[in-house]
Amino acid sequence: MPRFFGLPTTSLLSAALLIGCAEDSPTPQPPATTDVYQVRGVVKSLPNEGSPGSGLMVHHEAIPTFIGHTGEAEPMPEMTMGFPLGAGVTAEDLEIGDKIELRFEVTRGVKFEATEISPLADNTALELHGPGAGHDHHDH
Repeated sequence: MPRFFGLPTTSLLSAALLIGCAEDSPTPQPPATTDVYQVRGVVKSLPNEGSPGSGLMVHHEAIPTFIGHTGEAEPMPEMTMGFPLGAGVTAEDLEIGDKIELRFEVTRGVKFEATEISPLADNTALELHGPGAGHDHHDH
């Protein structure tokens, strides 16, 4: 058998094995996408120090630009929801009924957390109309 015939056959066999191995390799997953939102709302309850993972409950305005877990636009209506506090974020200066602006990050399929909380003036007009929209009164 001529030598030149064996060389291409060996090369073709090696290429086929490499392609077969490549198909068995797991497909790399794209990195998780993080979306950042700024929302205003009213503090409904504070995190419980004795309950790790308890979040800050806020009745917030609608978020028309919210992106859902599928990556598609899913406007979020106003609602009351809990926000876990991110590293370095504290609610110790807040009281129930405070109006706040909240920055939160959503890493799709992984986590969401409040990354910044800023107080708003008591006379700030918020677009809250649904259940839980009542403004609690308190003294500072």
